[in-house]
Amino acid sequence: MTMSNEIPTSTTNTRLPFGTIIATTIALLFPPAVIAVLLWERPSTTSAIEPFGVQKLRELQAAEKRQLTTYEWIEPPTADKPGMVRLPISRARELMLKEKAVPQKVSK
Repeated sequence: MTMSNEIPTSTTNTRLPFGTIIATTIALLFPPAVIAVLLWERPSTTSAIEPFGVQKLRELQAAEKRQLTTYEWIEPPTADKPGMVRLPISRARELMLKEKAVPQKVSK
């Protein structure tokens, strides 16, 4: 018995059936197509939240402006203690400057 060192080669050229090629192509393209459709049809979260966020921001800015520009009782006065009031920022600034002002010496 003699052994040959040659590697046997295939002499026939086998072709894949057309159905196998189509099925493989569909199997490879189907998952990305499904993902693309799901992402395309999903409503944008920023467009749904944005008007709500803008509205809340405007409400917050209006509340802050009201607090900085109006008088308001924080604690109404009672029989045993004086009340506490919120001043507009401009009036509070005037009062602080008047309180901290140092009288200047008058020269003769």
